Amino acid sequence: MAVTTVLGPIRAEDLGPTCMHEHLWIDNGLKFDDDFSVLLNEEGMVLEELAHLQRAGGRTVVEVTPEDLGREPAVLRRLSEASGLNIVMGSGYYLEGTFRHVPQVFKLGTAELAKVIIAEIEEGVDGVRPGIIGEIGSNFPYLSPAEERVFRASARAHRRTGLPITTHTYRYPVALRQLDILLDEEGADPSRVIVGHLDSHPSYAYYEAVLARGAYVQFDMVLPGVFETMASDTHRIPNIVRLLKDGYGERLLISQDMGGRSHLHAFGGAGLDYLLREYVPKLEDAGVTDEQIHQILVANPAAVLDV
Repeated sequence: MAVTTVLGPIRAEDLGPTCMHEHLWIDNGLKFDDDFSVLLNEEGMVLEELAHLQRAGGRTVVEVTPEDLGREPAVLRRLSEASGLNIVMGSGYYLEGTFRHVPQVFKLGTAELAKVIIAEIEEGVDGVRPGIIGEIGSNFPYLSPAEERVFRASARAHRRTGLPITTHTYRYPVALRQLDILLDEEGADPSRVIVGHLDSHPSYAYYEAVLARGAYVQFDMVLPGVFETMASDTHRIPNIVRLLKDGYGERLLISQDMGGRSHLHAFGGAGLDYLLREYVPKLEDAGVTDEQIHQILVANPAAVLDV
């Protein structure tokens, strides 16, 4: 068994501290305000961020930019070669609504979409093979017909290849419908499903409902000054502590969702190393132990990515 990185398979035990949900190269075509650019397309700046992460002790980045947000497999391979860090690339399609799907999402049926994802995983894209399916998601309390096809196709690709699935949710308890499709209707393995952005909907009962289905709970919006109106530490840190106290440590993941120039050190942002440099000490101050931090940042990523 191994984890597929952009440079090939490695042993899961070699992943080390892992950022499970990041974007190193992305263009989603939106401008939220004058100070927030959602474009990352300069290799030098991204390499600087990877150097910061490496100095902080990071070893692996799971890069979940899908094709419809500008995924560039060859760039990710160059970034991994130049930085010495492991990068795991995603496959699949993002969400509808204010963002965009590539045309084939609307032209192909579920079975055909599944074949496309499977071909990427088995044959690679520009010589690079994905190591995870996603991020796939929905931005509202429901899935559109196109989003539902993507979820079903992703589940079928997962069943064929064994790769884990990582999802996007936003403010609404839509994860339960996502899990209905992935697990109950399409037969995905719940221990290979990561539900993302759950810190954007601060409800402990909701987290317990996701965990009861056997999936991973992921809090991945920890960057300060970016997501605080959507996902605040006022709720997140107490919920992390409670989840650990209640014995859910083996199903918990944390990341940052870096995905714009304003996140970079060069633009005054907290940087790709914020999780390890500043957020881990915050968790320690809240009573989270070294063993629990290792579980969340090292053991859990190795477990879910190992195929």
